[in-house]
Amino acid sequence: MKFIIKRDLLLKSLNNVSKVFSTKVLLPVLNNFKFSLRREKLEILASNGETTISDSIDTVNELGEKVFEFTSVGECLVPHRVLEIIRRLTGENISIDCLDDSILAIDDGNTSFKLNTIPSKEYPFISLELSMDSIEVNGKEFAKSVSQVAFAASNKDTTNVLTSVNVFTKDRKFVLSATDGARLSRKTIDIGSPKEFQANIPSKTIVDVSRMAEAYETIVIGFEQKKIYFRLGSMIVFSTLIAGDYPNLNGILSSRYTIDLQTNSKEIISALDRVSLLFVDKQTSAKFKVSASEFKITSKSPQFGSVVENILSYQFDNSPFEINVDCDYVTQAIRAIGKDNIVFKFTGETKPLFIVSEDEPNLIQVITPLRVVR
Repeated sequence: MKFIIKRDLLLKSLNNVSKVFSTKVLLPVLNNFKFSLRREKLEILASNGETTISDSIDTVNELGEKVFEFTSVGECLVPHRVLEIIRRLTGENISIDCLDDSILAIDDGNTSFKLNTIPSKEYPFISLELSMDSIEVNGKEFAKSVSQVAFAASNKDTTNVLTSVNVFTKDRKFVLSATDGARLSRKTIDIGSPKEFQANIPSKTIVDVSRMAEAYETIVIGFEQKKIYFRLGSMIVFSTLIAGDYPNLNGILSSRYTIDLQTNSKEIISALDRVSLLFVDKQTSAKFKVSASEFKITSKSPQFGSVVENILSYQFDNSPFEINVDCDYVTQAIRAIGKDNIVFKFTGETKPLFIVSEDEPNLIQVITPLRVVR
Protein backbone atom coordinates (compact mmCIF):
# COMPACT_ATOMS: atom_id res chain seq x y z
CA MET A 1 0.00 0.00 0.00
CA LYS A 2 1.50 3.32 -1.11
CA PHE A 3 -0.11 6.70 -1.68
CA ILE A 4 0.37 10.47 -1.50
CA ILE A 5 -2.33 12.61 0.13
CA LYS A 6 -2.80 16.19 1.30
CA ARG A 7 -1.75 16.53 4.93
CA ASP A 8 -4.86 18.50 6.03
CA LEU A 9 -7.22 15.94 4.50
CA LEU A 10 -5.50 13.01 6.22
CA LEU A 11 -5.24 14.88 9.52
CA LYS A 12 -8.96 15.68 9.56
CA SER A 13 -9.86 12.02 9.04
CA LEU A 14 -7.40 10.81 11.69
CA ASN A 15 -8.77 13.33 14.19
CA ASN A 16 -12.31 12.08 13.62
CA VAL A 17 -11.45 8.41 13.94
CA SER A 18 -9.05 8.80 16.88
CA LYS A 19 -11.89 9.77 19.25
CA VAL A 20 -12.49 6.07 19.81
CA PHE A 21 -9.07 5.26 21.29
CA SER A 22 -9.13 4.29 24.97
CA THR A 23 -6.48 3.81 27.65
CA LYS A 24 -8.41 0.76 28.87
CA VAL A 25 -8.34 -1.22 25.63
CA LEU A 26 -8.00 -4.98 26.23
CA LEU A 27 -6.31 -5.87 22.94
CA PRO A 28 -3.02 -3.99 22.26
CA VAL A 29 -3.60 -4.34 18.52
CA LEU A 30 -6.54 -1.94 18.93
CA ASN A 31 -4.06 0.85 19.62
CA ASN A 32 -3.64 1.06 15.84
CA PHE A 33 -5.51 2.68 13.02
CA LYS A 34 -6.37 0.29 10.21
CA PHE A 35 -5.78 1.76 6.75
CA SER A 36 -7.53 0.02 3.85
CA LEU A 37 -6.74 1.45 0.43
CA ARG A 38 -8.80 0.48 -2.59
CA ARG A 39 -8.84 2.03 -6.01
CA GLU A 40 -11.88 4.16 -5.23
CA LYS A 41 -11.13 5.25 -1.65
CA LEU A 42 -8.98 5.14 1.49
CA GLU A 43 -10.78 3.85 4.58
CA ILE A 44 -9.40 4.61 8.05
CA LEU A 45 -10.79 2.62 10.96
CA ALA A 46 -10.24 2.52 14.72
CA SER A 47 -11.95 0.59 17.50
CA ASN A 48 -11.79 0.06 21.26
CA GLY A 49 -13.73 -3.19 21.12
CA GLU A 50 -17.09 -1.59 21.92
CA THR A 51 -17.15 1.43 19.63
CA THR A 52 -15.76 1.60 16.10
CA ILE A 53 -15.30 4.67 13.91
CA SER A 54 -14.65 4.44 10.19
CA ASP A 55 -13.96 7.35 7.87
CA SER A 56 -13.31 7.24 4.14
CA ILE A 57 -11.63 9.56 1.66
CA ASP A 58 -12.66 9.10 -1.96
CA THR A 59 -9.94 9.07 -4.59
CA VAL A 60 -12.00 11.55 -6.62
CA ASN A 61 -14.13 14.31 -5.03
CA GLU A 62 -17.60 15.54 -6.07
CA LEU A 63 -16.06 17.83 -8.69
CA GLY A 64 -14.28 14.94 -10.37
CA GLU A 65 -10.89 16.11 -9.09
CA LYS A 66 -8.26 13.66 -7.88
CA VAL A 67 -7.84 13.94 -4.13
CA PHE A 68 -4.80 11.70 -3.75
CA GLU A 69 -2.49 9.54 -5.83
CA PHE A 70 -1.77 5.89 -5.10
CA THR A 71 0.83 3.47 -6.41
CA SER A 72 -0.47 0.27 -4.83
CA VAL A 73 -3.52 -0.78 -2.76
CA GLY A 74 -3.78 -2.94 0.35
CA GLU A 75 -4.14 -2.82 4.13
CA CYS A 76 -1.83 -1.71 6.92
CA LEU A 77 -2.02 -1.17 10.67
CA VAL A 78 -0.77 2.26 11.66
CA PRO A 79 0.29 3.06 15.27
CA HIS A 80 -2.05 5.62 16.85
CA ARG A 81 0.87 8.00 17.47
CA VAL A 82 0.89 8.68 13.73
CA LEU A 83 -1.78 11.28 14.48
CA GLU A 84 0.69 13.39 16.43
CA ILE A 85 3.35 12.86 13.76
CA ILE A 86 1.06 14.06 10.94
CA ARG A 87 -0.06 16.98 13.09
CA ARG A 88 3.54 18.20 13.47
CA LEU A 89 4.71 17.70 9.92
CA THR A 90 4.92 20.87 7.85
CA GLY A 91 4.66 19.61 4.27
CA GLU A 92 1.50 20.11 2.23
CA ASN A 93 1.51 16.50 0.96
CA ILE A 94 2.25 13.29 2.88
CA SER A 95 3.64 10.09 1.38
CA ILE A 96 2.52 6.87 3.12
CA ASP A 97 4.22 3.57 2.24
CA CYS A 98 3.60 0.27 4.05
CA LEU A 99 6.69 -1.92 3.52
CA ASP A 100 6.16 -5.68 3.81
CA ASP A 101 3.42 -5.19 6.44
CA SER A 102 6.13 -4.46 9.04
CA ILE A 103 7.41 -0.91 8.40
CA LEU A 104 5.40 2.24 7.76
CA ALA A 105 7.31 5.00 5.94
CA ILE A 106 6.03 8.56 6.28
CA ASP A 107 7.54 11.46 4.35
CA ASP A 108 6.44 15.06 3.75
CA GLY A 109 9.48 16.11 1.72
CA ASN A 110 11.19 17.59 4.78
CA THR A 111 10.89 14.88 7.43
CA SER A 112 10.97 11.08 7.15
CA PHE A 113 9.69 8.55 9.68
CA LYS A 114 9.84 4.76 9.65
CA LEU A 115 7.51 3.17 12.19
CA ASN A 116 7.32 -0.48 13.21
CA THR A 117 3.92 -1.98 12.46
CA ILE A 118 1.91 -5.12 13.25
CA PRO A 119 0.69 -7.38 10.40
CA SER A 120 -2.80 -6.31 9.40
CA LYS A 121 -4.10 -9.90 9.66
CA GLU A 122 -3.80 -9.63 13.46
CA TYR A 123 -6.51 -6.96 13.61
CA PRO A 124 -9.87 -8.46 14.68
CA PHE A 125 -12.61 -8.68 12.08
CA ILE A 126 -15.10 -5.85 12.48
CA SER A 127 -18.25 -5.87 10.41
CA LEU A 128 -19.18 -2.56 8.82
CA GLU A 129 -22.46 -3.90 7.49
CA LEU A 130 -25.07 -1.13 7.16
CA SER A 131 -28.09 -3.24 6.23
CA MET A 132 -30.03 -2.18 9.34
CA ASP A 133 -33.25 -0.21 9.64
CA SER A 134 -32.44 3.47 9.93
CA ILE A 135 -33.87 6.92 10.55
CA GLU A 136 -32.64 10.43 9.72
CA VAL A 137 -32.21 13.19 12.31
CA ASN A 138 -31.09 16.79 11.97
CA GLY A 139 -27.44 16.91 13.07
CA LYS A 140 -27.60 20.17 15.04
CA GLU A 141 -30.84 19.19 16.75
CA PHE A 142 -29.37 15.81 17.69
CA ALA A 143 -26.22 17.44 19.10
CA LYS A 144 -28.23 19.92 21.17
CA SER A 145 -30.57 17.22 22.47
CA VAL A 146 -27.74 14.96 23.61
CA SER A 147 -26.13 17.86 25.50
CA GLN A 148 -29.46 18.51 27.22
CA VAL A 149 -29.90 14.89 28.33
CA ALA A 150 -26.67 12.89 28.61
CA PHE A 151 -25.32 14.73 31.68
CA ALA A 152 -28.04 13.04 33.77
CA ALA A 153 -26.67 9.53 33.09
CA SER A 154 -24.73 7.76 35.83
CA ASN A 155 -20.92 7.75 35.68
CA LYS A 156 -20.26 5.20 38.42
CA ASP A 157 -20.43 1.75 36.80
CA THR A 158 -19.80 1.40 33.09
CA THR A 159 -21.70 -1.91 32.95
CA ASN A 160 -24.83 -0.45 34.51
CA VAL A 161 -27.73 0.39 32.23
CA LEU A 162 -27.99 3.78 33.94
CA THR A 163 -24.67 4.79 32.34
CA SER A 164 -26.44 4.79 28.99
CA VAL A 165 -28.72 7.21 27.21
CA ASN A 166 -31.93 5.41 26.37
CA VAL A 167 -33.34 6.26 22.95
CA PHE A 168 -36.51 5.08 21.30
CA THR A 169 -38.75 6.05 18.41
CA LYS A 170 -42.52 6.05 18.49
CA ASP A 171 -45.25 7.91 16.62
CA ARG A 172 -42.64 9.65 14.44
CA LYS A 173 -40.79 10.96 17.48
CA PHE A 174 -37.21 10.31 18.59
CA VAL A 175 -36.95 10.33 22.39
CA LEU A 176 -33.73 10.56 24.43
CA SER A 177 -33.72 9.89 28.19
CA ALA A 178 -31.06 9.63 30.90
CA THR A 179 -31.20 9.08 34.65
CA ASP A 180 -28.81 8.24 37.47
CA GLY A 181 -31.64 7.38 39.86
CA ALA A 182 -31.72 10.81 41.54
CA ARG A 183 -32.53 12.90 38.46
CA LEU A 184 -33.67 12.40 34.91
CA SER A 185 -33.80 14.29 31.66
CA ARG A 186 -35.91 13.64 28.57
CA LYS A 187 -35.95 15.34 25.17
CA THR A 188 -38.25 14.61 22.22
CA ILE A 189 -37.41 15.29 18.56
CA ASP A 190 -39.90 15.10 15.70
CA ILE A 191 -38.78 12.85 12.84
CA GLY A 192 -40.33 11.79 9.55
CA SER A 193 -39.88 8.03 9.91
CA PRO A 194 -42.54 5.70 11.38
CA LYS A 195 -39.90 3.05 12.20
CA GLU A 196 -39.66 2.04 15.84
CA PHE A 197 -36.72 0.84 17.92
CA GLN A 198 -35.24 1.16 21.41
CA ALA A 199 -31.58 1.13 22.48
CA ASN A 200 -29.34 1.85 25.47
CA ILE A 201 -26.35 3.72 24.03
CA PRO A 202 -23.24 4.22 26.20
CA SER A 203 -23.34 7.88 27.26
CA LYS A 204 -19.71 8.51 26.25
CA THR A 205 -20.37 7.18 22.76
CA ILE A 206 -23.46 9.26 22.11
CA VAL A 207 -21.77 12.38 23.51
CA ASP A 208 -18.75 11.85 21.23
CA VAL A 209 -21.06 11.37 18.24
CA SER A 210 -23.08 14.47 19.13
CA ARG A 211 -19.97 16.66 19.12
CA MET A 212 -19.28 15.61 15.54
CA ALA A 213 -22.94 15.66 14.44
CA GLU A 214 -23.33 19.41 14.82
CA ALA A 215 -21.44 19.95 11.57
CA TYR A 216 -23.94 17.90 9.54
CA GLU A 217 -27.39 18.90 8.35
CA THR A 218 -28.58 15.31 8.55
CA ILE A 219 -27.24 12.19 10.24
CA VAL A 220 -28.43 8.62 9.76
CA ILE A 221 -29.00 6.33 12.75
CA GLY A 222 -29.19 2.61 11.98
CA PHE A 223 -30.19 0.04 14.55
CA GLU A 224 -30.63 -3.62 15.33
CA GLN A 225 -30.88 -5.68 18.52
CA LYS A 226 -27.28 -5.47 19.77
CA LYS A 227 -25.66 -2.58 17.93
CA ILE A 228 -26.28 0.82 16.48
CA TYR A 229 -24.50 2.99 13.94
CA PHE A 230 -24.38 6.69 13.15
CA ARG A 231 -23.49 7.87 9.65
CA LEU A 232 -22.15 11.41 9.47
CA GLY A 233 -21.14 12.21 5.92
CA SER A 234 -18.22 9.91 5.07
CA MET A 235 -17.84 8.81 8.69
CA ILE A 236 -19.58 5.88 10.38
CA VAL A 237 -19.64 5.21 14.12
CA PHE A 238 -20.61 1.71 15.27
CA SER A 239 -21.37 0.96 18.91
CA THR A 240 -22.42 -2.05 20.93
CA LEU A 241 -25.39 -1.39 23.19
CA ILE A 242 -25.67 -1.76 26.95
CA ALA A 243 -27.85 -4.77 27.79
CA GLY A 244 -30.65 -4.62 30.28
CA ASP A 245 -34.09 -3.10 30.76
CA TYR A 246 -34.05 0.65 31.15
CA PRO A 247 -36.22 1.95 34.03
CA ASN A 248 -39.77 2.85 33.06
CA LEU A 249 -39.79 6.63 33.40
CA ASN A 250 -43.34 7.20 32.23
CA GLY A 251 -44.79 6.93 35.73
CA ILE A 252 -42.61 9.76 37.01
CA LEU A 253 -43.05 11.92 33.93
CA SER A 254 -46.84 11.58 34.04
CA SER A 255 -47.05 13.09 37.53
CA ARG A 256 -49.52 15.95 37.90
CA TYR A 257 -47.98 19.20 39.06
CA THR A 258 -49.93 21.26 41.56
CA ILE A 259 -47.59 24.18 42.30
CA ASP A 260 -45.79 26.43 39.79
CA LEU A 261 -42.87 28.78 40.46
CA GLN A 262 -41.88 30.94 37.49
CA THR A 263 -38.43 32.52 37.72
CA ASN A 264 -35.33 33.67 35.86
CA SER A 265 -32.67 31.05 35.15
CA LYS A 266 -29.68 33.40 35.32
CA GLU A 267 -30.67 34.71 38.75
CA ILE A 268 -31.19 31.20 40.12
CA ILE A 269 -27.88 29.90 38.73
CA SER A 270 -26.00 32.92 40.11
CA ALA A 271 -27.55 32.40 43.55
CA LEU A 272 -26.85 28.67 43.61
CA ASP A 273 -23.25 29.26 42.55
CA ARG A 274 -22.79 31.48 45.61
CA VAL A 275 -24.51 28.96 47.88
CA SER A 276 -22.10 26.29 46.64
CA LEU A 277 -19.18 28.29 48.05
CA LEU A 278 -20.13 26.92 51.49
CA PHE A 279 -19.27 23.38 50.45
CA VAL A 280 -15.97 21.74 49.50
CA ASP A 281 -16.03 18.28 47.88
CA LYS A 282 -19.46 17.59 49.36
CA GLN A 283 -23.05 17.57 48.16
CA THR A 284 -24.15 21.17 47.81
CA SER A 285 -27.60 21.32 49.37
CA ALA A 286 -30.03 24.19 49.83
CA LYS A 287 -33.62 24.92 50.76
CA PHE A 288 -36.07 26.78 48.52
CA LYS A 289 -38.53 28.78 50.65
CA VAL A 290 -41.16 30.49 48.55
CA SER A 291 -44.38 32.37 49.15
CA ALA A 292 -46.34 35.10 47.37
CA SER A 293 -44.24 37.74 49.16
CA GLU A 294 -40.69 36.31 49.04
CA PHE A 295 -38.45 33.65 47.52
CA LYS A 296 -35.37 32.72 49.53
CA ILE A 297 -32.66 30.11 49.00
CA THR A 298 -30.98 29.18 52.28
CA SER A 299 -28.22 26.78 53.27
CA LYS A 300 -25.98 25.84 56.19
CA SER A 301 -22.53 24.31 56.32
CA PRO A 302 -21.11 22.95 59.61
CA GLN A 303 -17.67 23.96 58.34
CA PHE A 304 -18.23 27.47 56.96
CA GLY A 305 -21.56 28.86 58.19
CA SER A 306 -24.78 29.84 56.45
CA VAL A 307 -26.14 31.84 53.52
CA VAL A 308 -29.45 33.42 52.51
CA GLU A 309 -30.15 34.41 48.91
CA ASN A 310 -33.17 36.59 48.06
CA ILE A 311 -34.55 35.95 44.57
CA LEU A 312 -36.27 39.01 43.11
CA SER A 313 -37.54 37.81 39.71
CA TYR A 314 -40.27 35.25 40.31
CA GLN A 315 -44.01 34.64 40.22
CA PHE A 316 -45.76 32.40 42.75
CA ASP A 317 -49.49 32.32 43.52
CA ASN A 318 -49.77 29.41 45.95
CA SER A 319 -49.50 28.71 49.66
CA PRO A 320 -45.98 28.95 51.20
CA PHE A 321 -43.80 26.04 50.10
CA GLU A 322 -40.39 24.58 51.02
CA ILE A 323 -38.22 21.96 49.33
CA ASN A 324 -34.62 20.77 49.80
CA VAL A 325 -32.53 20.41 46.64
CA ASP A 326 -29.06 19.54 45.38
CA CYS A 327 -27.64 22.82 44.05
CA ASP A 328 -25.45 21.16 41.41
CA TYR A 329 -28.34 19.09 40.05
CA VAL A 330 -30.62 22.13 39.77
CA THR A 331 -27.90 24.23 38.14
CA GLN A 332 -27.01 21.55 35.59
CA ALA A 333 -30.67 21.01 34.71
CA ILE A 334 -31.30 24.73 34.19
CA ARG A 335 -28.18 25.14 32.07
CA ALA A 336 -29.27 22.18 29.93
CA ILE A 337 -32.57 23.92 29.20
CA GLY A 338 -30.65 27.02 28.14
CA LYS A 339 -33.56 29.49 28.36
CA ASP A 340 -33.98 32.65 30.45
CA ASN A 341 -37.47 31.90 31.71
CA ILE A 342 -38.05 28.60 33.52
CA VAL A 343 -40.77 27.07 35.65
CA PHE A 344 -40.28 24.88 38.70
CA LYS A 345 -43.25 22.53 38.96
CA PHE A 346 -43.77 20.92 42.37
CA THR A 347 -45.85 17.90 43.32
CA GLY A 348 -44.93 17.94 47.03
CA GLU A 349 -42.05 18.74 49.38
CA THR A 350 -40.69 15.18 49.20
CA LYS A 351 -41.74 14.41 45.65
CA PRO A 352 -39.85 15.02 42.38
CA LEU A 353 -39.23 18.58 41.23
CA PHE A 354 -39.85 19.27 37.53
CA ILE A 355 -38.03 22.02 35.64
CA VAL A 356 -39.37 23.14 32.27
CA SER A 357 -39.51 26.17 29.97
CA GLU A 358 -42.23 27.29 27.58
CA ASP A 359 -39.42 28.17 25.17
CA GLU A 360 -38.18 24.53 25.13
CA PRO A 361 -41.45 22.54 25.30
CA ASN A 362 -39.98 19.17 24.27
CA LEU A 363 -37.49 19.02 27.17
CA ILE A 364 -38.15 18.15 30.80
CA GLN A 365 -35.79 17.88 33.76
CA VAL A 366 -36.72 16.03 36.96
CA ILE A 367 -34.84 16.09 40.27
CA THR A 368 -35.47 14.10 43.44
CA PRO A 369 -35.49 16.45 46.47
CA LEU A 370 -33.12 15.98 49.40
CA ARG A 371 -34.65 14.98 52.71
CA VAL A 372 -32.26 16.93 54.92
CA VAL A 373 -30.41 20.19 54.29
CA ARG A 374 -27.29 21.01 56.28
